[in-house]
Amino acid sequence: MTAPLPEVRPLVAAHAPPADASMPGMVATATRLNVLARTGIIMNEVGLARIDADLGHPHRREIAARLAQKIGCDEALVAANGHEYLHRTGERGHPFDPVRIGASACWRTHLVFDSRRISPASLKVSPHHRIAWLHSLLPYCPESLELLIDECPRCRKRLGWRRGWGIDTCEHCRTIIESPDAEYLPDALAGSYRGFAAIAAGISEKLKPVLAALADELRALSPLSLVLLTVELGRLLGDDEDDGRGDVRRLGTLRTAEAGARGFELLHEWPQRLRDEIATRMAILMEAGAGGHRRFLAALRRLGDEDGRARDRVDLIRRALPEVFQHASRAYRIERDVIGTAEFSRLTGLSSAQLKLLRDDGSALDYAILRSGERESAQYSREHAEDLNACLRNSEPASRLAGRLGVPHYAVEQLACLGDVTMEADPRLKSVRPELRLTSASVEALMARLVDAVSDADAPDGAIPVSRAVRVIGGRCKPWGAIFEALAAGEVAAWWPAGTDTGSLPKIALFRTMLVMPHAFVSLRDVAFDQAAWSGFAFAREISQRDACEILNLDNVLIRPAVSAGRLNARKGAARGQEFELAEILDLAAEIVSAAELAPVLGVRENNVRGWLLKHRPEISEETVGWSRRAFANARNEL
Repeated sequence: MTAPLPEVRPLVAAHAPPADASMPGMVATATRLNVLARTGIIMNEVGLARIDADLGHPHRREIAARLAQKIGCDEALVAANGHEYLHRTGERGHPFDPVRIGASACWRTHLVFDSRRISPASLKVSPHHRIAWLHSLLPYCPESLELLIDECPRCRKRLGWRRGWGIDTCEHCRTIIESPDAEYLPDALAGSYRGFAAIAAGISEKLKPVLAALADELRALSPLSLVLLTVELGRLLGDDEDDGRGDVRRLGTLRTAEAGARGFELLHEWPQRLRDEIATRMAILMEAGAGGHRRFLAALRRLGDEDGRARDRVDLIRRALPEVFQHASRAYRIERDVIGTAEFSRLTGLSSAQLKLLRDDGSALDYAILRSGERESAQYSREHAEDLNACLRNSEPASRLAGRLGVPHYAVEQLACLGDVTMEADPRLKSVRPELRLTSASVEALMARLVDAVSDADAPDGAIPVSRAVRVIGGRCKPWGAIFEALAAGEVAAWWPAGTDTGSLPKIALFRTMLVMPHAFVSLRDVAFDQAAWSGFAFAREISQRDACEILNLDNVLIRPAVSAGRLNARKGAARGQEFELAEILDLAAEIVSAAELAPVLGVRENNVRGWLLKHRPEISEETVGWSRRAFANARNEL
């Protein structure tokens, strides 16, 4: 029969611990706040013999309530962070009995109670003992990434839980613990280590977003299985000298942290990233010989061994790596340096669907199918992937140059035909990037030529942007190659608007900013770009509404009557906005003349063209948009 517990007398100074505070830390901090000599004063009154005695205590839930009442905090927090046994194999428990830790779980042997592990750097931010510091699979503080210490740097004695002088104070020499020569986790592991720490320590606010990013299969695992699987995977694809057997902590603090961080990375894109890494490792080991691939394969098979492993973890691994358990390990072999689909995608920015297009192209990629069916898996030549990546990274779509210049797409096509920019001709890009692409070096050279041709002097009165000045040219596609050459060669003078920051030029449309005189391109009204001379070039047959307006010298509002009257057939484009058939736009451009073209001929402002024609030349008929080009041509000699 269990003796009745004494009455609880609440402490004078209540303690409200943070959500990630450990249960020993709660007791120690409450002891300090109330100037008590020992933590045992609080524990004895609530019914605890020692700092970890509530693990499986028959009155555990009552103990949690009593401890919360004693220190003046939330009972639910004490219960959640109090390390309850999930089940026990014996009356006194067992090192490998599962224990709750926050919203996660671990083996009882993973929790460290015989010493107080701390991070002096994190204690300066918040002076409370974190629940993650109890977990021996987390040798570094997830917040500061400082190696946790459990002895006083001054007196070299072990830090414990007996005295109540503060979490950051040595209970032997009473000095504030500093760690000027602290060891820190390498920055490259920081993000992955913190992700693993969220899974291992089970702090809800950090665990939820981590779990949300994982596959449903992984979220379905029990918390303990997920933690153990993460470490197993990290060891499997970590140090070649680690055979995956025994306690990971025997490898040392850094290698223990590396195992958790590396395993966390392998959980993403499940199971493809894991399969890719295994395939690459197998290929390397088989090339190296000496039987390393057989030892690695044996370690793989141990992951699916039911002996000592939870059923959910075993089933997950067998579904992810069926070849390993069907003696089809040769499927992981390829004769040269390879990468998997996930790494290929990360390297090139191509999706799995685009990679499939490349494979279907026949000779575009060197690859091998590892697994077919709904979850198809493939390996690719690393050399081919890096070469393709270089083509992609050193080229850009024509639309980018069109945006930087502020010109229609057909203008860039003309520049490419005339050699002012160089087309990226790699045939592999046609499958995944069918649009016109230009080498980045030639684009930058073209931009530099234009910028160098602009005068630093103040622009004269009346100067207007290039995009407005070219509106004197109509009836067809404008000869942008000739316009560019006239500007770059200095045949047409150009200036910057006052206050232009040339450092921001990559962010502005150049021809909508660069100023010229209104008459600058009158001499080019009869110059045309002959597409027929470039029969091998794949000119776009459909154009955007903006480009259609540029050819017609109309704005978006003035083009609408032609659409409403059925003169033009607009269709929804791939991007936002409408598209038109280029041939249809050119037919209309040949029939009508805009106010922008008439203004310099009539010697009036563009806004006054309609009034002038009604008064002086009413026989020049007004069309749905613009005026009849034929009527204007017939009367031109008289104007």
